[in-house]
Amino acid sequence: MLGEQFGLTNEAVLHLRDPASIESSQPLTAKLSEPPQQQQQQSSAAASPPHRLSYANRQSLQHPFPASQQTWREPLDDPAVQNTHQMEREIERLQRQLSVTEARNADLENQLLQATQTSAMTPLRDRAHEARRMRDCSDVDGLLVAKESLRMLAEKLQVSLSFDKNLTCVLGTDEDFSILLTYDPATERLYLYSSLLTELPENIPLRMKLFEVLLEGSLLGREVCGGGIGLSTKNNVVVLTTSLPVRHCSPAALCDVVPVFVETLQRWRGLVDELLR
Repeated sequence: MLGEQFGLTNEAVLHLRDPASIESSQPLTAKLSEPPQQQQQQSSAAASPPHRLSYANRQSLQHPFPASQQTWREPLDDPAVQNTHQMEREIERLQRQLSVTEARNADLENQLLQATQTSAMTPLRDRAHEARRMRDCSDVDGLLVAKESLRMLAEKLQVSLSFDKNLTCVLGTDEDFSILLTYDPATERLYLYSSLLTELPENIPLRMKLFEVLLEGSLLGREVCGGGIGLSTKNNVVVLTTSLPVRHCSPAALCDVVPVFVETLQRWRGLVDELLR
């Protein structure tokens, strides 16, 4: 008989069986305990052919559990997993810092290269002009101090003293020698000097003895007013000299040095004259 007469669907066919065989296969109490609707669904499912199952039913039969329950996941509270994730995050952070540092270093190198190129492109004439300007200013300052020193000395000696065009001044003369004062712009020093001899002895042993005495007396500058004794074999002259760094001395220092220099000059002249006689 057609199943639709009994409320069955999907062209189900109702098969009538002997009650005895039904009771032998399944207890009557089980039949009575099942709801009518469940019995109808079981009958319909038993009557339907296998190929009539829908796609959703086949999937449910193949995978009886949800996908979320089938996939095994590592527990989040595993210490090894947490350490691995923490190390990965730390490596990523260090890589970002390294990239930032490399970019900063490249920027600094570019700035240094630009500064070097700019410095190299500065014209040499500008540098030379600046050097000349600074040197000229230094010369003017030193010369002013030297002139002030000479002015104070002139007041002390009560004479008129001044530099000539060669920045030299004659402080005094006698019948044989002169005491000269010269300002040197290159060293910014006042040089005070005078001759001890204007002719070297022809006798070689005597000349060697003179050189020995002069060298011993110049040792450490103690016996030569803090200066020295020099000679010129070409001009046959021996000179006693001392100097003052005017930029680092008081203008009154020249007034203190000149009397000591004159005293030293007289002593050496007497010593040389005695040696030559």
